[in-house]
Amino acid sequence: MAVSIGLRNNLLPIGFAIHNEDRYSESWSYHIIAERLIAYKYGRISEVQVENIEKNLNTIISQFEGMKKDLLFILSGNEEQEI
Repeated sequence: MAVSIGLRNNLLPIGFAIHNEDRYSESWSYHIIAERLIAYKYGRISEVQVENIEKNLNTIISQFEGMKKDLLFILSGNEEQEI
């Protein structure tokens, strides 16, 4: 539980959490990056490196979320046309 909370709040630099919000449910997905976990365990990753990695991951995640919204919009339009 501590790891999931750390990943959700960007407090643990070993991976990231993605908040999935669907029409019917809400959940979290977690991705732990082996290299970051090893570096974190042995103290070989600096805070600046972690911040840069997190910024890049946040950019990627936001782009994927945008694509997901676009896809859901397109799919909902196709459902309306079929009815």
